[in-house]
Amino acid sequence: MKKLLILLFFSLACSIAKAKDIKLIVPLAPGGSSDKVARVIQNHFANSKYTFTVEYRLGAGGVVAFDHLAIIKNETVFLVGSVSLVASPLAGQDIRYNIEQDFILVDYIGAEPMIMVVRNDGVVSNFKDFERVSKNQLMPVGTAGLGTTIALAATIISRDNKNIYQIPYKGLPPILTDLLGGSIKWTVDSDLTLSGFIDSNKIRPIAVISTNRLKKYPAVPTLLEVGIDDLGLRRWHVLIANKAADPEIVSFVKQKLSEASVRAEFQNFGFETPSVDLVTFFQRETLKVKRIIDNIKSH
Repeated sequence: MKKLLILLFFSLACSIAKAKDIKLIVPLAPGGSSDKVARVIQNHFANSKYTFTVEYRLGAGGVVAFDHLAIIKNETVFLVGSVSLVASPLAGQDIRYNIEQDFILVDYIGAEPMIMVVRNDGVVSNFKDFERVSKNQLMPVGTAGLGTTIALAATIISRDNKNIYQIPYKGLPPILTDLLGGSIKWTVDSDLTLSGFIDSNKIRPIAVISTNRLKKYPAVPTLLEVGIDDLGLRRWHVLIANKAADPEIVSFVKQKLSEASVRAEFQNFGFETPSVDLVTFFQRETLKVKRIIDNIKSH
């Protein structure tokens, strides 16, 4: 009888623990910034009251995941969102979600600079080389699809150059595979995802989308320094939840994310992590992204 009670208790304990697992959706492919942000969150909650299970829902630059989150009614689900959350509807994508009506804005994670990179084969060594070569040669760029930060950045850099065109991919890994293979000539992403390839001299940074040069790459100019207005574009990350999420869980997660150890890890990624009012932030970013897209359309 004693053994039976122990087994029943153990079974009940496992059931309770399992019930505390919460889905954390990553809308973009494994290996990218959103994935790395999700893994940091998952690790910091590993021994807490609630734990996260990462789930990938890919497609349409994040729209598939955003639309899915918007219709969840009977459970608490979180999602790591980025610029495409705002940019996708502004870029004309077919969406079903409404940020204000369908989501709880949980926390601002931070923003990271972007790096423009080429294959380290000697043909393009710097941005001036890139401008010269792209005048007479096709320079396809790998992006993660309409509305993503990579696509917006690539369009800003391309301007009116007809030799530059975007090829959409399902995430960064295939982009890098084709970049190294020569099928595409360049791409844009963050140091968080590109540093290993840069450090091993497989790819070369030739410009950064940042207010200032990065300490890690002091010789690499900003877009502004090479004469291109970056229009204030930055890749930011936020944590959102479905509207029906349990307020107690949302409060617990928000409090946990405010801990210094969590912020420190994101800062080690090169993120700027100021405290922001998310409602005001989304209003401001919507205007900024709209300005970027309108500027692109006008050229």
